[in-house]
Amino acid sequence: MNRFLIGLLVIMTLASCGKQQKTVSDTASAETTSKTQYLDVDVATFQQMMASKPGIVLDVRTPGEFAQGKIAQAINIDITRPSFASKAQKLDVKRPIYVYCHVGSRSSFAMKQMQNLGFTRIYNLKGGLSAWRQAGLQVE
Repeated sequence: MNRFLIGLLVIMTLASCGKQQKTVSDTASAETTSKTQYLDVDVATFQQMMASKPGIVLDVRTPGEFAQGKIAQAINIDITRPSFASKAQKLDVKRPIYVYCHVGSRSSFAMKQMQNLGFTRIYNLKGGLSAWRQAGLQVE
């Protein structure tokens, strides 16, 4: 009988912890959603947002790739370097960040890293600079 009661107590404790954790997580998620934006956007939306909400255009490709062409006013912080986080932390977290790479995968990873650093508005260019060029947009 004691084994049964102990087992029941353990199950009830675990069940209540799971429910409590879900509620906390749901609340945090709702708060985060109302204050933050982490979006993958297409070329037209990316361009429109850069014009309507000025921010920081961040190219996360290597310096060699960056030297071959970039979106106007972009700065370069190479996501493949260990110094990425320390350099990104020097940027203004209150400004929108428009991030891109060659095709969108490195910039997606950079967006996740920047979320962890406290950036609240990050927009990743789907398809990267390749999509930008395919749309006929200017590269410096």
